[in-house]
Amino acid sequence: MLIAHGVDFDQGEPPPVVSAVWFERKDIVLELMEKGAVLEGEIGAKAVEVAKEDGLDSMLLFMEELGVGVSSITKLE
Repeated sequence: MLIAHGVDFDQGEPPPVVSAVWFERKDIVLELMEKGAVLEGEIGAKAVEVAKEDGLDSMLLFMEELGVGVSSITKLE
């Protein structure tokens, strides 16, 4: 639905890609990224923080495969 309506994937709290990480939806993470969402900078850090806090090890590994610096992100300021 978001894609059909041209939503800015990097806006919102949390951004849709972070929600997809939280719900462990690799398919949606990939689809959002194909449409322009990013998993870097502040958004990447938020996604990593969410995954670490909730013990989502599979998502941490997945994000690492996507090139997100999982090990270098400790906690958002």
